[in-house]
Amino acid sequence: MQVNELKSFVNLFFQFTEVWTTILGAVIAALTSYYIQSRAFKENQEIRQAENNRENQVLGNSLIIKMNKIYSTSRGFDQHFNNDESQKSENLSSNSTWLKIVPYGTYPQTVLFKPEELSLLMAQEDNDIYNNVCILDEIHAAIIDTAKLYAIERGKLLEELKPTSFNNDIGLQSISSEQLSRMMPQIVIVNSVLFQLQDHAKKLRHQSRNALYELHALLKEKLDLTYDLETVDD
Repeated sequence: MQVNELKSFVNLFFQFTEVWTTILGAVIAALTSYYIQSRAFKENQEIRQAENNRENQVLGNSLIIKMNKIYSTSRGFDQHFNNDESQKSENLSSNSTWLKIVPYGTYPQTVLFKPEELSLLMAQEDNDIYNNVCILDEIHAAIIDTAKLYAIERGKLLEELKPTSFNNDIGLQSISSEQLSRMMPQIVIVNSVLFQLQDHAKKLRHQSRNALYELHALLKEKLDLTYDLETVDD
């Protein structure tokens, strides 16, 4: 009787052991699967984060390149149209200003900030820098248009002049008073465009330079950019 009870106990023990072994095996398998999936998820998350960081760096670099182009254009315009302060005059009927300041040589292409570039900048939560930067592409385009307009309107005036009208000082002394009176409305238009161009080029040069440095400092900190910035005005 005792032998039969012992055999029953042993059989029951092994049955429980098999059950717990199965359960333990399932638990270990589940934990292993969870660990592998968690590790894979973390690795994928890190990969996505790295890709996102690279995309943000590309957008940030694109913004800086465009800002540098705006600054370069405004610096070139300022140097060209404000090269000689003695040529500047607030008199819209002045004859010397528009004659001495020739149009710009080759006009640069306009710059357009993309929505995703401005969205990246907005995400950095610096409203002052965002407001300083976001309108400069439009101002840059407007100055280029003004420079082209100056060339067109100045060309119209030159068509009124004969080659013998110029003296060694590039003056208008050989033009009759009647001809000068007829040209005066156009002279006023040309000088008005030129004065706006001179003023806007000087302002944009300083505005874009400051915005460029502020933008670079912000993105260097937020996006881990590794390069420094230096302009010819430093």
